[in-house]
Amino acid sequence: MQKPTFPALTAEELVRTGEALFGAGWRSAFAQLLADGDEALIRAVEAGRQAAPLQWRELLIAASQDAALRAMDAASALLSIEPVEEQPAYRVAVN
Repeated sequence: MQKPTFPALTAEELVRTGEALFGAGWRSAFAQLLADGDEALIRAVEAGRQAAPLQWRELLIAASQDAALRAMDAASALLSIEPVEEQPAYRVAVN
C-alpha cells in the first residue's frame, strides 16, 4: 500500500494546531517538535515567508492523535474512580 501524500501545512493550520496542542506558548514547543529548536523557522512559516516542510503535517497528525489518546486515558482514569458517598455536613453551634 502506498503512503498518502498530503499537501504542505498552511500557516493557518500551523497556528491553529499549535494553539490547540500547546496553548499560548505553542511556538517554542513546536520548534522543539518540528524544527530542531529553530523557532525562527516556525515564525517564518507562520508569516508565509517560507513553506512548511512536507513532513510537518505528518508529524502534527501524529502529535495530535497522541495528545488526544493521552487526554482520553486521563479522562478514563478520572471516571473510573468509585464515587464517594457524601458525608453529612455537621454544623457547630457557637454561643
